[in-house]
Amino acid sequence: MTGRDFRGVPVSYDNAEAIAALEAAHEDTLAFQGDAIGKIEAVLKEHPSFVMAHCFKAAWLTQAMETRIYGEMVRSVEAAEALIARANDRERGHIRAVRAWVEGDFSSAVQTWEAVLTEYPFDLLALQLVHLIEGLLHIQDMTGRLGLT
Repeated sequence: MTGRDFRGVPVSYDNAEAIAALEAAHEDTLAFQGDAIGKIEAVLKEHPSFVMAHCFKAAWLTQAMETRIYGEMVRSVEAAEALIARANDRERGHIRAVRAWVEGDFSSAVQTWEAVLTEYPFDLLALQLVHLIEGLLHIQDMTGRLGLT
């Protein structure tokens, strides 16, 4: 079963309500307002096999930049990994990127999200993450540290 997000990018889940709810959570991240994680957790409660929702949650938690969030981020990527047989190539790329992040390889995470963008240039989540993380990596290059709290 496959669907498409609002930009026509494939997702391995074909439920219009779930996809719309994922989009609403993503809009919160783009506006830096609302409760994107709360929204996506509600989606996952109703749709636990929605791989891209797990990917979104894990990926967005990378931006929390707080060590107290690390466990939740790991659990989120593990939930996505548990569904990898259902995942499409795009979602597998997101899973690999978050896994690299979890392992502390921030450059590989960005490169993996860039590879997702090469194949799926309308993947707004990958674009947003590359943009945000590239800025962090630039700061790290300038200061010698990433600034995690």
